[in-house]
Amino acid sequence: ENQIETLYQSGKLLAQNSENHDSFEEACDKLQKTYQAYFAEMAKLAHEAALAKLPKIIEICMDILAGQEKLAIFAHHHDVEKGLLEAFTEAGIKTVLMTGQETDKQKDAAIEAFQNGDARVFIGGLKCATGYTITKASQAVMAELDWSPGVMDQAADRLHRIGQRDNVLIIYPVLENSLDSRKVGMLMSKRKILKAALDDPLNDFTVPA
Repeated sequence: ENQIETLYQSGKLLAQNSENHDSFEEACDKLQKTYQAYFAEMAKLAHEAALAKLPKIIEICMDILAGQEKLAIFAHHHDVEKGLLEAFTEAGIKTVLMTGQETDKQKDAAIEAFQNGDARVFIGGLKCATGYTITKASQAVMAELDWSPGVMDQAADRLHRIGQRDNVLIIYPVLENSLDSRKVGMLMSKRKILKAALDDPLNDFTVPA
């Protein structure tokens, strides 16, 4: 990610220094298309990795639910969220879903069902994990990873709020030799940079062996 950004900015600077305006525009257009193609391919690989590990994610969650009353799960792609929902529904486990597409009324109903009702599983979108509380769960599974530690922290913080009485365990299943492995490295690196810059008292981001 950082390398392609550096390449893009360097190429743009070289094109900008060209005395030929048409060459500059052409070079910028080519660089932009390369940049977009790179991230499109990365998004595709991330999606494929998420679908590949979905059966294992479901297995992990079922094991947790055998010993825990409630569980939160965070994902990014809608088909991954749908696959999780279908698995729990088929198992007779009441599940609520919050993807960011719901109305405020639907969101409130989902949180109420999880916090004070009989819903045992909360499935939330990583990019919409702000402003709500799900402290009835003390464990969460990150079915997918984001490139930004801030996005991951926002999701985990839904459990780390006033009203939480237990220690919170966040589980990050990683598919070996996939883009997941790359994301974990980036997250750990960015976390160390943030800690150094902000003197962040949070624990280091670590991944179980």
